Amino acid sequence: MSDSKNIYNIDDYDVFIFDFDGTILNTEPYHFKAYLKTFQELGVDFNFDLDFNKYCKMLHNIDRTEFNSVLNKYTIDYIKLYEKKSKHFLEIIKNDFGVKINKFIGNCDVFLKKLKERNKELVMVTNSSIVSINQFKKLVPELELFDKIYTKEDFVRRKPDPECYLKVQEIYAGQNKRMIAFEDSFQGFHALSFATQIKQMFIDPYNYYYSGFIEEHYENVNMIKSYDCFE
Repeated sequence: MSDSKNIYNIDDYDVFIFDFDGTILNTEPYHFKAYLKTFQELGVDFNFDLDFNKYCKMLHNIDRTEFNSVLNKYTIDYIKLYEKKSKHFLEIIKNDFGVKINKFIGNCDVFLKKLKERNKELVMVTNSSIVSINQFKKLVPELELFDKIYTKEDFVRRKPDPECYLKVQEIYAGQNKRMIAFEDSFQGFHALSFATQIKQMFIDPYNYYYSGFIEEHYENVNMIKSYDCFE
């Protein structure tokens, strides 16, 4: 359901749950750059220009067939690939991200401050590592507003597996707290869709590759373009 023109009441919820990359900060282009550099180092020769949309199509799909075919073709171990990519990503954000002006997705910085003024609980649930999050905290002081941050080290399985959201749902449902969560990717929203006690939002300010698919196939989705629709 597209709710881009609707207004939501902040006080309808107690706990606001956010993914990190692409939901709070505009970091996906930096992941893209890190993957490109890693693929080049490993000798991967794409027979097409790997632009950002094609990157999202391949890396964000819950069906990793296309991505896995590249790994198999070049005999690349995913863990080693991920380690290399993560190293490059940290280097890129140290050198590049801190000087960018438009960091936040959909005025998320204003939204986070508004939520804290209303005494709302802020929770982050991300596939990112604690090392990456700590690096961003040095660059983005607004991240200190979060009451709890769950990183990939806190779970056995990564998104699109729903383990992370089911765990968070259990914690706050047990406290009788009303929850709402925000995602920006196919994998992330697929994981969130299993947590049926959480209001499920999808933020898409940039016409994301899988937005149409998500809106068509996930009945509980609420699509928004920015966080300005919360009052």
